[in-house]
Amino acid sequence: MLELPVKIGTSYLDRNNTSTLSRHYHLLGGYMFKLNADFSIEPSVLLKTTFKSPFQADVNVRGVYRNDYWLGFSYRTDGDIIALIGMSYKEFVFGFAFDYATSKLSNFQAGTFELMFGYDIPSNVNRGKSRF
Repeated sequence: MLELPVKIGTSYLDRNNTSTLSRHYHLLGGYMFKLNADFSIEPSVLLKTTFKSPFQADVNVRGVYRNDYWLGFSYRTDGDIIALIGMSYKEFVFGFAFDYATSKLSNFQAGTFELMFGYDIPSNVNRGKSRF
Protein backbone atom coordinates (compact mmCIF):
# COMPACT_ATOMS: atom_id res chain seq x y z
CA MET A 1 0.00 0.00 0.00
CA LEU A 2 1.35 3.41 -0.95
CA GLU A 3 -0.23 6.33 0.85
CA LEU A 4 0.05 9.90 -0.39
CA PRO A 5 -1.93 12.16 1.94
CA VAL A 6 -3.47 15.17 0.21
CA LYS A 7 -1.91 18.51 1.04
CA ILE A 8 -4.60 20.73 2.52
CA GLY A 9 -4.40 24.48 2.12
CA THR A 10 -4.60 26.62 5.24
CA SER A 11 -5.14 30.24 6.10
CA TYR A 12 -3.56 32.00 9.04
CA LEU A 13 -4.75 34.86 11.21
CA ASP A 14 -1.17 35.94 11.91
CA ARG A 15 0.40 36.50 8.48
CA ASN A 16 3.80 37.38 10.01
CA ASN A 17 4.48 33.72 10.74
CA THR A 18 4.92 31.38 7.81
CA SER A 19 4.40 27.67 7.89
CA THR A 20 4.24 25.05 5.19
CA LEU A 21 2.72 21.61 5.13
CA SER A 22 5.02 19.00 3.59
CA ARG A 23 3.70 16.11 1.55
CA HIS A 24 4.20 12.80 3.39
CA TYR A 25 4.92 9.53 1.59
CA HIS A 26 4.17 6.19 3.28
CA LEU A 27 4.85 2.73 1.87
CA LEU A 28 3.52 -0.26 3.84
CA GLY A 29 4.04 -3.94 3.11
CA GLY A 30 3.54 -7.16 5.01
CA TYR A 31 2.23 -10.71 4.87
CA MET A 32 0.22 -12.91 7.23
CA PHE A 33 1.65 -16.42 7.69
CA LYS A 34 -0.80 -19.06 8.99
CA LEU A 35 0.91 -21.20 11.64
CA ASN A 36 -2.18 -23.34 12.30
CA ALA A 37 -5.97 -22.95 12.44
CA ASP A 38 -5.79 -20.53 15.40
CA PHE A 39 -2.48 -18.67 15.14
CA SER A 40 -0.89 -16.43 12.51
CA ILE A 41 2.17 -14.22 12.48
CA GLU A 42 2.26 -10.97 10.51
CA PRO A 43 5.58 -9.22 9.83
CA SER A 44 5.42 -5.83 8.10
CA VAL A 45 7.49 -2.77 7.25
CA LEU A 46 6.39 0.88 7.07
CA LEU A 47 8.63 3.36 5.24
CA LYS A 48 8.01 7.09 5.74
CA THR A 49 9.51 10.26 4.29
CA THR A 50 8.71 13.88 3.55
CA PHE A 51 11.99 14.46 1.65
CA LYS A 52 12.48 17.43 4.02
CA SER A 53 13.07 15.38 7.16
CA PRO A 54 15.02 12.19 7.92
CA PHE A 55 13.77 8.93 6.38
CA GLN A 56 12.06 6.68 8.93
CA ALA A 57 11.24 2.97 8.88
CA ASP A 58 9.19 0.80 11.23
CA VAL A 59 9.78 -2.96 11.43
CA ASN A 60 6.75 -4.69 12.93
CA VAL A 61 5.57 -8.15 13.92
CA ARG A 62 2.14 -9.17 15.20
CA GLY A 63 0.91 -12.47 16.55
CA VAL A 64 -2.77 -13.02 15.73
CA TYR A 65 -5.12 -15.44 17.51
CA ARG A 66 -8.23 -16.61 15.60
CA ASN A 67 -8.20 -13.38 13.57
CA ASP A 68 -9.76 -11.66 16.60
CA TYR A 69 -6.93 -10.80 19.02
CA TRP A 70 -3.41 -9.60 18.37
CA LEU A 71 -0.24 -8.67 20.20
CA GLY A 72 2.75 -7.07 18.52
CA PHE A 73 5.97 -5.13 18.72
CA SER A 74 7.61 -2.53 16.50
CA TYR A 75 11.03 -0.98 16.21
CA ARG A 76 11.47 2.45 14.62
CA THR A 77 14.78 3.53 13.08
CA ASP A 78 14.98 6.53 15.43
CA GLY A 79 15.16 4.02 18.30
CA ASP A 80 11.54 3.94 19.45
CA ILE A 81 10.13 0.64 20.71
CA ILE A 82 6.37 0.12 20.44
CA ALA A 83 4.13 -2.47 22.12
CA LEU A 84 0.73 -3.14 20.51
CA ILE A 85 -2.40 -4.99 21.59
CA GLY A 86 -5.80 -5.15 19.95
CA MET A 87 -8.92 -7.02 19.02
CA SER A 88 -11.53 -7.24 16.28
CA TYR A 89 -15.26 -7.59 16.77
CA LYS A 90 -17.26 -8.08 13.57
CA GLU A 91 -16.17 -5.15 11.35
CA PHE A 92 -14.80 -3.08 14.25
CA VAL A 93 -11.14 -2.95 15.31
CA PHE A 94 -9.88 -1.65 18.67
CA GLY A 95 -6.25 -1.24 19.62
CA PHE A 96 -3.79 0.23 22.08
CA ALA A 97 -0.12 1.09 21.63
CA PHE A 98 2.63 2.32 23.92
CA ASP A 99 5.56 4.08 22.25
CA TYR A 100 8.76 4.25 24.30
CA ALA A 101 11.46 6.63 23.08
CA THR A 102 15.04 5.44 23.54
CA SER A 103 16.57 8.62 22.08
CA LYS A 104 17.42 11.85 23.92
CA LEU A 105 13.69 12.58 23.89
CA SER A 106 13.27 9.95 26.63
CA ASN A 107 14.80 12.46 29.09
CA PHE A 108 11.70 14.63 28.68
CA GLN A 109 8.86 12.12 28.36
CA ALA A 110 8.10 8.62 29.59
CA GLY A 111 6.40 7.45 26.40
CA THR A 112 3.16 8.00 24.56
CA PHE A 113 -0.11 6.09 24.49
CA GLU A 114 -2.27 5.64 21.43
CA LEU A 115 -5.83 4.36 21.18
CA MET A 116 -7.09 3.06 17.86
CA PHE A 117 -10.59 2.53 16.55
CA GLY A 118 -11.31 1.28 13.05
CA TYR A 119 -14.04 -0.06 10.83
CA ASP A 120 -13.38 -2.59 8.05
CA ILE A 121 -15.72 -2.09 5.12
CA PRO A 122 -17.07 -5.54 4.14
CA SER A 123 -15.83 -6.67 0.72
CA ASN A 124 -18.71 -9.05 0.03
CA VAL A 125 -21.32 -6.34 -0.43
CA ASN A 126 -24.22 -7.42 -2.66
CA ARG A 127 -23.88 -5.08 -5.63
CA GLY A 128 -27.11 -6.14 -7.28
CA LYS A 129 -27.66 -6.79 -10.95
CA SER A 130 -25.39 -5.06 -13.45
CA ARG A 131 -27.18 -2.52 -15.65
CA PHE A 132 -24.68 -2.62 -18.49
